[in-house]
Amino acid sequence: MVEFTAPFESAPVRDAAARALQDGASLNPLWRTMITVPDAPSPEAPLHDPEHEAIIRRALLAPCVAAVGVTPAVGPRIELEISVDARGAVVCARRGAGEVGWSLVEVEMLPEIIMASVPAGSRLSAPATMTTRSEATRLQLSSAQVQQIRSRADEGEPARSAIATLPGLDAELRDALAGTGDRADLAIHLIPPAPEQSVTLLRRWTCGVLGLYSADGPAGPLAGMHRVEDGDFFGTVIPLLREGATIARTEGAA
Repeated sequence: MVEFTAPFESAPVRDAAARALQDGASLNPLWRTMITVPDAPSPEAPLHDPEHEAIIRRALLAPCVAAVGVTPAVGPRIELEISVDARGAVVCARRGAGEVGWSLVEVEMLPEIIMASVPAGSRLSAPATMTTRSEATRLQLSSAQVQQIRSRADEGEPARSAIATLPGLDAELRDALAGTGDRADLAIHLIPPAPEQSVTLLRRWTCGVLGLYSADGPAGPLAGMHRVEDGDFFGTVIPLLREGATIARTEGAA
């Protein structure tokens, strides 16, 4: 159930962030990548709905924050920002260019919410399983191949076309980089009781004809991809959120 709607760059969200900082609180670092925090609340801050501000504040300060995005091959992108604290979860959901809806949900509902964001029948929607990654499973372009792609892109050829027709490219790597299937991405930041042990993960998945692939970090596919089991998306996101819930409960009991 949507409690209210508010864009991330709206005054209620920005003012809630500014007031939290004024009170000496620390925002989850992932939220700092999604909103612009003003130096001080706006003059309209006292007029905002206090219940809405309390929900926003919970989200901003949560020890577990995850941004999950699903881009179907056909249809609008779905974005979920999930913030988990000791009392439960705040979910911000947006479909395409629609409004951002803020909802309070039980942590136990999060797997169902994530599963509902994925197209039925997609490799992303397979039952959860975790794939072990290693250097031996890495699919990566050589420096020469990267240069060829960039040269052709500089000449006006779309990068996907340059990759699709690049001679001598591994079939799975071509499938991963030139595919047009469903895609998903995850950014998550966990803050345990010992802040120096904070965990950040950036990961994206691409559905190809031959299989499902994932890549880590902001550099994206050019830094290397891995062929993974079809259930790797759920097998990664759901356990991390459960770990975040455990961290949040531990923090709440401290």
